[in-house]
Amino acid sequence: MYSKRKLFTTIAITVILTSVLTYTSTMYFFTNVRDVPVLTSTIPLLQKYYYGEVDMNNLDEAATKAAVNSLGDPYTVYMNKEEFNEFNQMLEQEYCGIGVIVTKETEQEPLFVQSAFEGSPAFKSGIKTGDKITKVNDISLIGMDIEEATALIKGEEGSELTITVIDGETDIERNIRLTRQFIDIPVIYTEMLENDIGYISLSSFNEGSGNKFSSELDTLISNGAKSIIFDLRGNSGGYAIEAEIIANALLPKNSVVYSIVSKTEDTETIKTTVEGTDVPLVLLVDENSASASEIVAGAIKENNRGKLVGKTTFGKALVQTVIPNSSGSALKVTIARYFTPSGNDIQKSGIIPDYEVELKSAADEQLQFAIDLLK
Repeated sequence: MYSKRKLFTTIAITVILTSVLTYTSTMYFFTNVRDVPVLTSTIPLLQKYYYGEVDMNNLDEAATKAAVNSLGDPYTVYMNKEEFNEFNQMLEQEYCGIGVIVTKETEQEPLFVQSAFEGSPAFKSGIKTGDKITKVNDISLIGMDIEEATALIKGEEGSELTITVIDGETDIERNIRLTRQFIDIPVIYTEMLENDIGYISLSSFNEGSGNKFSSELDTLISNGAKSIIFDLRGNSGGYAIEAEIIANALLPKNSVVYSIVSKTEDTETIKTTVEGTDVPLVLLVDENSASASEIVAGAIKENNRGKLVGKTTFGKALVQTVIPNSSGSALKVTIARYFTPSGNDIQKSGIIPDYEVELKSAADEQLQFAIDLLK
């Protein structure tokens, strides 16, 4: 989850960071931290004695990454230019691949297909919800985390790959040859279901998604929706401000959305500022609903605004900001922690749904349970 607050402070920090991430300033940093001068004494030795060429740019990047990684926070990350570009593509919901949303609960499992985007190479090949991807170019995905596994699927536009897929209904395995293409991920999808139930799925809290949600919600209600199912399964988060906008569309005025505690222990409580809709509401969540998704889920559940259906959410209650560097690299750094309206800390524990429902097949038992609740 990324904060856009305190813009001028961020700009000031960015200017500082630009110099910090240069080689000279990196050396200054290490020589002024207790017990770290060994690095500055080692570098001249490498330059003097190493029989090969010492690439100072690679050395600088490695030193910076090591310094950041030493914090032990998986969400505080130094990104080089290429990594930062990929990060921005993720936020913008654009990449080159085959057009699937996948999950991977453990490293020892394959990729489970949640959905294939209509018109994508995966969709055209018949890949569907519930299928399992076990190999990419004959490389097993067992033992990989989800980032490593999906990185094998992504690639240059027009390049080819072969994926091994097990059909979720028949267990038949097949190899499928696909051509990667540019995928513009649809952030929001809406549909009118049976019994005048409006359905809204949101894949990411990227910039502008809050207003898009509010607009689509108004359209569904204008078209006769008497209740709403809001699907946040697989949504790993994004900008906190977008979650706040969505909360304003769904909650009564002056409802607590969440509170945020900074490094200095200052606490800010975020409340809704307008009167949201009061139509009956069910929220779908799973183990990949994280960060900004959990802000919305916590606000809905603890304000008794609707029911949560699915699986316990991911459990990420840390807030990051991204500070770009003039070289094209960037620092993503944790700046605060957030708490639910009731003051609960969900970091690593997540939010337990009101109704825990397993997703077992393409029939989507979780969605059907939500429909039954609203009938």
